[in-house]
Amino acid sequence: YAYPCGRSTSPSCGRSASPSCGLSASPSRGIAVTRSLSIAITRSLSIAVTRSLSIAVTRSLSIAVTRSLSIAVTRSLSIAVTRSLSSAVTRSLSIAVTRSLSIAVTRSLSAVTRSLSIAVTRSLSIASRGLSARRHAVSQQTDEGGIF
Repeated sequence: YAYPCGRSTSPSCGRSASPSCGLSASPSRGIAVTRSLSIAITRSLSIAVTRSLSIAVTRSLSIAVTRSLSIAVTRSLSIAVTRSLSSAVTRSLSIAVTRSLSIAVTRSLSAVTRSLSIAVTRSLSIASRGLSARRHAVSQQTDEGGIF
């Protein structure tokens, strides 16, 4: 008997390796879905993390270092020049610059950490949505193909 493919109990239909019969049980379909998902997740993560990191690092470092250096230099110079013009200038400049740089680096690192966590969370949510959509599409194709 010639049964229609996917709706019969014929051994040639259902979970066979025959390409003419609905969705076959070949592992190449799963491998292709896995590859496309990994490529999509890698691209979205790398793009989002690179953008957010470059923007956050550039902005936070330039703003924080410029402000802290200008404030520290003006304060330390005015105090040091008023008191003495030799060792006091070098000491106060080194202390002030060291403190302001450590504060600036700490602030910029916290900003980078925040933006990185936001970017990773967004990328993972986008990737998980894509994964669930692909799984849903594959399950619909499986149901329509008649795999039992």
